[in-house]
Amino acid sequence: MAAYNKFNSFVEDIAEGVHNLQTGALTVALCAAANAPVATNTVLANLTQISYTNLSGRVITVSASAQASGTYKLTCTDLVLTATGVRQPKRCGGGESWRNVEEGNREMRKYGRN
Repeated sequence: MAAYNKFNSFVEDIAEGVHNLQTGALTVALCAAANAPVATNTVLANLTQISYTNLSGRVITVSASAQASGTYKLTCTDLVLTATGVRQPKRCGGGESWRNVEEGNREMRKYGRN
């Protein structure tokens, strides 16, 4: 599961009215673990994002935005990311493709060996 990263500058931006969470476009930014964001990042350009080629939209839809008793609640619809395209075969030991290993496992299950 993806981890939430709080950016220090975001707290100040909220206090100074830089962002309007109710009407602004909220977009998911994805980074590889090797390039994970840190609290001191200040703008999206600071992040090394993954390639979004063949990936579905990343804009989150806000369904409700309200404050009650001093607590603000932003409700968003679930976002499902879908990737399309050709998957490169994984390699296993001995140069055997991942697909061959899966086929072998199916054969073993058929004969009650797995």
